[in-house]
Amino acid sequence: MVKNFQKKKEQLKKIYSEFGERRIKEIRKKIESEKEIIHIEELLNVQEAELFLAKFINFRLKIPYSEFIVKQNKIYFKNQKDPVKYFKFLKKNGIPDSVIQALQNKVQFLKSEKTVVITNRFYEFLCMSEFTNGWKSCHSWDGEYFSGAIAYAMDKKCYLGYVKNKYEEKIFRQIIIDFGDVVLFSRQYPQENLFLSKIIRRLFLTKVKGWINWKYETKTIDNLIPTNDNWPYPDWENHPVFLVFQEKENLEKFLSQNHSVGGEYLYCLDCGEKFHYTDYSDVGKCLDCNIEYYCYKCGERLREDEIYRGADDEIYCGYCWEELFCECVNCGDVLYQDNAVYVDGDGWYCDYCFNANYFYCAKCGEIFPQKDGVVSEIEGEMYCQECYSEKFGYCEICDTEEYWDYLKEINGKCVCRDCYDQCQECKKYILKEDLKIFRLRIGEKEIVRKLCRDCYEEYQGESKEILEKQEVV
Repeated sequence: MVKNFQKKKEQLKKIYSEFGERRIKEIRKKIESEKEIIHIEELLNVQEAELFLAKFINFRLKIPYSEFIVKQNKIYFKNQKDPVKYFKFLKKNGIPDSVIQALQNKVQFLKSEKTVVITNRFYEFLCMSEFTNGWKSCHSWDGEYFSGAIAYAMDKKCYLGYVKNKYEEKIFRQIIIDFGDVVLFSRQYPQENLFLSKIIRRLFLTKVKGWINWKYETKTIDNLIPTNDNWPYPDWENHPVFLVFQEKENLEKFLSQNHSVGGEYLYCLDCGEKFHYTDYSDVGKCLDCNIEYYCYKCGERLREDEIYRGADDEIYCGYCWEELFCECVNCGDVLYQDNAVYVDGDGWYCDYCFNANYFYCAKCGEIFPQKDGVVSEIEGEMYCQECYSEKFGYCEICDTEEYWDYLKEINGKCVCRDCYDQCQECKKYILKEDLKIFRLRIGEKEIVRKLCRDCYEEYQGESKEILEKQEVV
C-alpha cells in the first residue's frame, strides 16, 4: 500500500510538472464541483477466478451450479467423494487445448494483483492514456485528440473504466457513457479485450447503476455527435460499441435519437478560462494560449495543423520535412532519408522493415521482394531467381546444390563433383557408381587404379604392360 501511494504521488508530480500545479488544481475544483464524483476500486482475487471457472463449466458443459463448486483449481461434485483437477476434467470432456490455455492465462491474470477502477475524476480523465504499461493513444498528453480527454471529463455522462497492475500502471481502459436507460462502452485500449471489458461492465452496472440483470448488443452506431470533432473524434459508425440496457424498447428509443458526447466547453490548461467547442483546439488550450510553431530549418511560422515532426523530434514545415525525412511505409517510423532505403513503386523503408520485406541480390545488387529470393545452401546468401539460376544448379544424382563450374554432364545427367570421378587412364569423367577399382599385387608391390569400364577390362587382359607403364603405389 505504501508503495502504491508513493507511485500515485509521483504521478501527481508529473501532472503538475506538465500543466502547472496551481492551474490544474483550480480546473479540477471547477469541474468536480459541477457533478457527483464516483471513484470505485475493486481488487481482482482468487474468488473472481473461481467464479469465472465455474461460469465456464456451467455455460460450456451445461452443468448446473447446484451440482458442483470450484476451489483452488479443483472441482468438487455433489455426488463425488474426491475432487477432480479442473483443467484435466475439461480436457477429458473434449475442450480443445487452445481454449484450456486461454482459460489458464485468464485465471493467472485474475489471481495476480490487478485492480479494476471506475471513476469520473478529472485527474483520471486527464491521464486516461498516461501512466500505462507502455501503450499510448491519441488521448495522451502529446496525442492528436488530447482535448478529448478533457471533453469527456466535462461531460457528466462520461466515466472511465480501467484495469491497473500493482505498479499503478494501466493495462487496459475504456470509456463509459451513461445515457440513463442505455449505457455505452467504447474506446477500448490498447486493444479490444472482451474479457477485461466484461469485468469493467459488471462493476459499473452493479455498483454505479445498481442493475442486477441486463442485456447488451454490439454494433456500430451513427447517432452520437461529438461537440467538436477535434475532441472526442466521431468513429462510432466504424468501430462496434457495447450497448447495455434492461429493456429492448429503451435501446430502440436510444437508437432513434441523436445524442451529444463531450462537454460544450473546455477549460484552458494555460489560463484556466472556459472556451467554446467552436474555438478549434486539440491541445487542451484556448486559441489565445495556443503555442506558435516555427520550422526548425527555414524558420517559417506554422499553424498547429501545418507542423511535421522530424526524426530528431524537431518541428518542420512540410517542404523541409520532405527534403530531409521520410516515413517507413510499413511501420510508420519517421527517419532521415540517409538512413532509409527507397524501393521503386513502394516507398521508403527503415532497415528493419526493409530486411523483413526485401533483399539485395548478392550478385546483381538489385532490390527484390523476400518472397522472390532464393537462399544459396552453399553460401547462405540470397539471390534473385535469374542470378541464382546463372550461378547454381542441382546434381541429378544426390539433389545437392552446386556451382555450375563444378557440375558435369555425364550420361545425359547433370552431376556434382561428389558424384563423379575421372578415369586415371583415359581421363574420361564417369559416375562414381560406374567406377571400377583395379588392384594387382606382385610380391610386396600393389597397383591400384580408378578406371572406367573399358580401361578396367584392358588392364585385366594386359597385366604385364600395366607393371611397366604405371607407378607402383
